[in-house]
Amino acid sequence: MSLTTSIHLTVLSLHMEDSHSIDEGKINRRHAVIFSVGYSDISDSITLDTGEVFAYPRHRHFRGNEDKEPIAFSVQLFPARDEKDYSYNKLRYSEDNDSTEDYIPSFINAHCWLPPDQFYALAMNLRCGRYPTALELEIEFDPIADDSPMEFGSAPNGSELVWHTKEKTNRAIDIVGVGFHYNLIQPAEDMDWDDPQSARADPTYTAARMEKQLQEVTNHLANISKILAVGFGIAIVVAITAAWN
Repeated sequence: MSLTTSIHLTVLSLHMEDSHSIDEGKINRRHAVIFSVGYSDISDSITLDTGEVFAYPRHRHFRGNEDKEPIAFSVQLFPARDEKDYSYNKLRYSEDNDSTEDYIPSFINAHCWLPPDQFYALAMNLRCGRYPTALELEIEFDPIADDSPMEFGSAPNGSELVWHTKEKTNRAIDIVGVGFHYNLIQPAEDMDWDDPQSARADPTYTAARMEKQLQEVTNHLANISKILAVGFGIAIVVAITAAWN
């Protein structure tokens, strides 16, 4: 019985492509967003039986993975042209290639075709400077089948996946969902308020600046209250002295 599980990924870098070509008078456009990703949870890992591991860098030695090679992971997103494109949504393993002059190490790649409205909403966010900080891929496989390409490892919480990539027929797994996570407001303790250009370039500038100004007003009102209290005390002393005289 197939089930779905989520792979939570941190965005390390991204690239957006918008190009076109002309073939026999027909314009072909290509739109793509490419993410380089890492694991967002330090306890999660994918162990490949071809000798690699995808895991949080400083915790790669967990579960006996010290001798395994780290493997790169990228996610490529495209706008779907028709319903058939969704059948190509796959998580794929590619083995290393030394048949060319440039050695290409093994890597994991996710190809995902999204509904056009979802893809272009993502593209608009990127153009406006709103970048997702994390991705979520939902993959589907049967973990108890004898010929299953993937299974859960020994971790009791299901955080370890074992991918049987030695068999070439196991090197593609269905992707059934893609999600994006955005941090719209982040702490700005390290912001240089004397550099308005760098400050305004940060999407949290307005909220953080308002908070700073509110704190300045609060401090100013507190100082005024102290001055008034001192002045009121002096006035009372003067009044009492005048009454005694």
